[in-house]
Amino acid sequence: MGTAVIGLVINVLSFVAIVAIALFVHSYGKKQLTQQAMNDLTISTKDNDHYLFKKFRGQNPIELNAIAESDKEDNDKTTWSIVYFLNQYESLCSGVLRHLYHESMVKAHRESTILHTYDSFKPFIDDWRTRRASDPTAWTALEAVAKRWRQAP
Repeated sequence: MGTAVIGLVINVLSFVAIVAIALFVHSYGKKQLTQQAMNDLTISTKDNDHYLFKKFRGQNPIELNAIAESDKEDNDKTTWSIVYFLNQYESLCSGVLRHLYHESMVKAHRESTILHTYDSFKPFIDDWRTRRASDPTAWTALEAVAKRWRQAP
């Protein structure tokens, strides 16, 4: 009887150790994935961020008529640069909402940028959703994360 109890205790401790190791590995992997996603965002938005910042310096929110004027000059490049830029942030925020990324890491490194991006392009987002009936949920993850972080800083 004593040997069976010792065997059971060893099995339980082994199981607990395996679970602890698995949780550690999962958490480490999630942190690595989060860091990679933020690095990818920086690389993929760099050119558009610079282009849009130069074009709309000092406008917050960015006015729809300024976007329309810019589109006349550059054959809709501005609109598609904004769409691409917002899609990149949408992807990161979608990962946050689906718990693929550590929200605390993203918030610590990108909170002000995500809030500024959402605030700056809110008129554009609303207009896009209204004008494009096939895309009424565009950038909802970005919106959800921005609103959640604003409510609970």
